Amino acid sequence: LNISFDFLPEGKKYKATYYLDANDTHWDKNPTTYEIKEEIVSSEITKTIKLAAGGGFAISLIEQ
Repeated sequence: LNISFDFLPEGKKYKATYYLDANDTHWDKNPTTYEIKEEIVSSEITKTIKLAAGGGFAISLIEQ
């Protein structure tokens, strides 16, 4: 899944906290594993998110 942050105001930076499926996440065999990662993003950034079968993700954005 590709996510563009072009909806953010130009010239502003945000701390993005990602709640992601781990490499071994699987809806049946290992449904509760996840990772938390952080990075600074702006309107110019596009992020690729790997989704597990039956998985998902969430993003928290806080202006810096």
